[in-house]
Amino acid sequence: CLDDGAMADKVAEQNKEGQDLGVSGTPSFFINGIMIVGSQPKESFEKIIDAELKDGSGVAASSALEGEKVTRKKLATVGTGYVKGGQSAKVKIVEYTDFECPYCNRAFPTIEGLLTKYGENVSLEYRSFPLSFHANAQKAAEAALCAGEQGKFWEMHDKMFTVMSGK
Repeated sequence: CLDDGAMADKVAEQNKEGQDLGVSGTPSFFINGIMIVGSQPKESFEKIIDAELKDGSGVAASSALEGEKVTRKKLATVGTGYVKGGQSAKVKIVEYTDFECPYCNRAFPTIEGLLTKYGENVSLEYRSFPLSFHANAQKAAEAALCAGEQGKFWEMHDKMFTVMSGK
């Protein structure tokens, strides 16, 4: 799978999609289209998730972010990748990530905690966004997608974050 180049093309496609949405670093998240950049505290995510669960209009999300300008981007490919969590979740998180990124590793337990807390109301969808200056990130992203071809994406995803973080 790693040798035939198909996953390199898929990683490049996801990376371009992220760039088109304004992603320039990792981790970058879209919560129902609302962008959050970086390894933020759990409370930053909860404000938006709680507001989205309350009314889904973005009005509550805007007030939850205390006057910050909230732009909701249309993500055309939501639901086409590897998804964890509620299949019909009201709140969909799309994460652009790099397995070698220390900030992505820091965000990993936060996102896992949110999935546990909100249960079927929240889903997480993976997107590859390996940064060029991380020597192993491209092949790690390809390996995760190869594992997905074998029905083991999330196992590989979780294991790589554990290995890359040195735990």
